[in-house]
Amino acid sequence: MRLFKRLIKKLLGKGNESKVDLYQGLDIGAGTHWSIANLDGVFPQLISIGKNCRITPRVMILTHDASFFNHTGRYRVAPVKIGDRFT
Repeated sequence: MRLFKRLIKKLLGKGNESKVDLYQGLDIGAGTHWSIANLDGVFPQLISIGKNCRITPRVMILTHDASFFNHTGRYRVAPVKIGDRFT
């Protein structure tokens, strides 16, 4: 877990230590790199990113969808799995 926290601190920069705890449970494969991206802070444990992936700036990965709320009054939550070598 310490390696994960160091990686998040390095990616987010100094002063963002509170975001380290936000992304606990996120499953990231070896060799995966991401720039400044918006990852779901509500259900990070539902996000799985494979090996050797590249997530570019302005990408948003969410496990929840509120678009159903207007029609059904309910939210939808589901796992997100990104396979190996995704760019």
